[in-house]
Amino acid sequence: MSLAPSPPAPVLRLARSNDAAAIRGLYTPYVEATAVSFETDIPSEDSFREKIEAGLGAHPWVVACDVDDGATLLGYAYAGPHRTRAAYRWCVEVSV
Repeated sequence: MSLAPSPPAPVLRLARSNDAAAIRGLYTPYVEATAVSFETDIPSEDSFREKIEAGLGAHPWVVACDVDDGATLLGYAYAGPHRTRAAYRWCVEVSV
């Protein structure tokens, strides 16, 4: 019996500002068709770009890219501050 080879794992890298449109494209169906995002309006591409840039220091975004072309985004994950008070500085919210 022969087993089919596993598909290659996606390539992970830090998100860049120019990934905003692709990330928005991945996110849009969850806003439109589910309640999991807790959003009723789809954030703009600029909004995603600003969040990516704001997180690059302490809370970077990570994207998973198709291994074959290295450009097609398959998913993303990010962390952000939970609260702004100093006591919460080590607490983050995450999303995948």
